[in-house]
Amino acid sequence: MNGQDVVVIGAGHNGLVAAALLARSGLRVAVVDGRTEPGGCLVTEELWPGYLVDTGTTRAVGLDPDVVRELEIDGAVDLIRPEIPVAALSGDAGADGSHGGGALLFHRDPEVTARNIARFSARDAARWPAFLEAVENAGRVLRVLYREVPLVPAGIRRTGLRHLIGAGVRLRRVGKKEALETTRMLPMSMEELLAEWFESDIVAGSLAAEGVAGITLGPLGGATALGLLHGAACGRSPAGSQWRVRGGMARLAAVLAERATTAGAELVTGSPVAEVLISDGAAAGVRLVAGGEIAARAVLSCAGPRHTLLNLVDPAQLPPDLARSAANIRCRGSLATLAIALDGLSATGDPALDAAFQSGTTVRAAPSINYVERAYDAAKYGGFSQSPVVDATLVTGPDPSLAPPGMHLLSVSAQYFPHGALEPDRARETATQAVLGVLERWMPGLHDRIRHVGVFMPEDFEARFGMTGGDTQHGELALDQWFFMRPAGSCAQYRTPVPGLYLGGAGSHPGPGITGRPGMMAAKAVLADQRTGGSQNHGRRSRKYIQDCILL
Repeated sequence: MNGQDVVVIGAGHNGLVAAALLARSGLRVAVVDGRTEPGGCLVTEELWPGYLVDTGTTRAVGLDPDVVRELEIDGAVDLIRPEIPVAALSGDAGADGSHGGGALLFHRDPEVTARNIARFSARDAARWPAFLEAVENAGRVLRVLYREVPLVPAGIRRTGLRHLIGAGVRLRRVGKKEALETTRMLPMSMEELLAEWFESDIVAGSLAAEGVAGITLGPLGGATALGLLHGAACGRSPAGSQWRVRGGMARLAAVLAERATTAGAELVTGSPVAEVLISDGAAAGVRLVAGGEIAARAVLSCAGPRHTLLNLVDPAQLPPDLARSAANIRCRGSLATLAIALDGLSATGDPALDAAFQSGTTVRAAPSINYVERAYDAAKYGGFSQSPVVDATLVTGPDPSLAPPGMHLLSVSAQYFPHGALEPDRARETATQAVLGVLERWMPGLHDRIRHVGVFMPEDFEARFGMTGGDTQHGELALDQWFFMRPAGSCAQYRTPVPGLYLGGAGSHPGPGITGRPGMMAAKAVLADQRTGGSQNHGRRSRKYIQDCILL
């Protein structure tokens, strides 16, 4: 292949967004991915004849408005947004599937949700609107930070100070009180945050599950409130926004790939990258597993930072402290997903729950904070949860095209099943039995309706999508792995100490989710350097400056 200006590693949503923006700016861009189809974890596969399953990411909420505008993709896919995103199961479900007090339906309309909460607690119902406002205010504060390149304190220069002042002005517009309150909330545990607002188990349990989704921590863990606030910054309701793409997530991948190729980017799929080539101390392209090479002036990796820095780059090319920091990035996957093909549905005994479930509402088993914490306890000691936190969505309710006529497809995500805890086959069997045990409590007779079950463990996410440790976030979203510490001080601004090598995936600021923002901001860093030669200057910064950044 002829030389390129930029090689992008990874054709996931961040890689495709970056490639489209770079190519639109007139650069020659090649996007390289080991999978045969572009999209990364935005993949829909026919696991069984007629059943179309999202085997990677299942939720489409959060695509950044700037990405939508710049790539002109508003309305390009049909999003399914249920009126009732989440139905939280109460803790008193009986063996016959009855639910005593019934499920709590979180409606998109806050007033309707407040009325539903009143059945469990009048006090909590009165506080619901103020809680939503507090979380949304925090989301607005974080959105200001998420639109900025993180400033590493030890490396602030005159240009950085201008950016810092600009961010301060924008934060002031959001509100000084709101900014201070967000600062107070960020280091809180989910349990501490929710205890200030709610008394009922069912409200707190469901919100806690949303806050710790995708991380291997329980709601009593410090700074777990970050997950809830990050979600708000990315457009999710604290109760959960279960948006899906009609026809499957591959539809969104196809749109992003089309924007990239139309702009002039070249997709090289089915070609895993073996190594980032280094010449005269700077990135010079990539070598493929199959043996070919692609020369380039810059390499933008949207793969995980641990994989990029420890496996694709020769460690001798990195400052020792950076190699050590990369090895210490926590990538602890414990999320399992199941696709369950059904030949029919069973009544739950709750007409309101039945109607919501069949319209695409996600049914959540997380009846209390203690339940969620106990589920995490198993993973904390290296085991699998026997009573996991479970989200189950009947995706064929609003989108029957995903299964053969008269059949149904149940999409399930569950925690906690940590990577490497059990031998793979035993892990799948153990996780399946634990999840089906929970589902059977509110959907009696489920076993008799099952025709197929597909199980994807953290080990599968690692093997299929290159997610180190099976971590879907490319580095657990935690306060010490966030903002200018994501993924490390010397790489927080998308550039690395290796001139011409950039990071732009979910492991970079502002973090995980289907936002596309890490790819967009990394692309802008590449463009700025390509126009000014700044990448080379970055690589020549003093060793002391680099070390100061790393130590932070």
